[in-house]
Amino acid sequence: MRRITLFAVLIIVLAAGACEQGSGSSADAGEAVPVKAAVLFVAGQVTTGSGEPVKTGTILTDGTVIKTGGQSICDLQIAAGASRLTVRVKANSEFDFNARRFADGSTRYDSNLRSGSSMYQLDNREANSAYRMTGPTAVAAVRGTKFEMSVEADGSTRTAVYEGQVHYRPRVEQVENLPDEVVSESKVLNDMVTGLEENGTELKAGQAATMTRQDVDQRLEANPEVKDALNDPAVAALQNKRDATPEEVRQAVEKIDQAVPEEKRETIRQNIQQTAPPETESVPDQEMQQREKEYESLVGIDVNDTMTAEEAAAKVQERNQAQRAQLQRTIESVFNKKSETLILKSGQRIQGVIYQQGENYVVYTVDGKVFIQGSQVEGFAF
Repeated sequence: MRRITLFAVLIIVLAAGACEQGSGSSADAGEAVPVKAAVLFVAGQVTTGSGEPVKTGTILTDGTVIKTGGQSICDLQIAAGASRLTVRVKANSEFDFNARRFADGSTRYDSNLRSGSSMYQLDNREANSAYRMTGPTAVAAVRGTKFEMSVEADGSTRTAVYEGQVHYRPRVEQVENLPDEVVSESKVLNDMVTGLEENGTELKAGQAATMTRQDVDQRLEANPEVKDALNDPAVAALQNKRDATPEEVRQAVEKIDQAVPEEKRETIRQNIQQTAPPETESVPDQEMQQREKEYESLVGIDVNDTMTAEEAAAKVQERNQAQRAQLQRTIESVFNKKSETLILKSGQRIQGVIYQQGENYVVYTVDGKVFIQGSQVEGFAF
């Protein structure tokens, strides 16, 4: 009876580990599917990777890189089925998102924080969907929660949970920056990723953990044959390449799997397990209280993949009108400056954080950035 019980526990653990890789099995690469995000709110300087301004109420498509400047934020609502996946990309950050659908009909929504920090809130999680947030050195698989991920200049990734929980594990870039098809078809890399998943930890509300590049390198150094295979030119050439041909994928998989002897494959996961899992720490009370206030303005809306730009703009406007006072306080927090009211000669009043530029003014409001010529200004109200 005891053997049966232990076997059942092992099956459950392995199944849970596979689920962290995505909704489909770890051997299923799935296929990329389009996904949209509505821009709920922008303050400061926010652009796409190509330099186009990101504006409140617009629709962004998967793969779009979002860049925020200093004293800037961008709130997004990602269309994740019936779920509400709301994200706040904070100052000096780079962020993008995408989705994959698997053979079993499930979908995985991926958010990638390249630098900086971002807050996440997931409501109404769908049973057949998975939600994964990644930094350079870590992956957080979400169950329905409020948490923040931040990336330091050296690539270290910290995740702090404020409500709910996440499964937090190391991320080896040399493996997971390869095309999904390579990772899914390689037996060696499947074992590697499964080992990383099993080497993770559960972060609950009030807990945080940090994964450094040194921590991740230890997992790779524990498997030198895998490291050598990843450095093969045919494999390394596919790093961050998402349009690899079937032949390129086949060659890379062969290089990797042939480089690791059969007897060594059985030890890949064991070697990773010998390294310590991410060490948890308590989130300071002050941080918990501060984030609780921030989440008050991170309110989602209903969005879907078929939503038009006009529909999104209308819903965002309605949402921001209802949250106007809180969003204005958010602007003040971003710029660390109190709001004022600009009184125009026409009698119009414009409230927001005001900066003077020569003889003219820029006002950051809930509705966006407003430029006012000095000749139009009658005075101020505080």
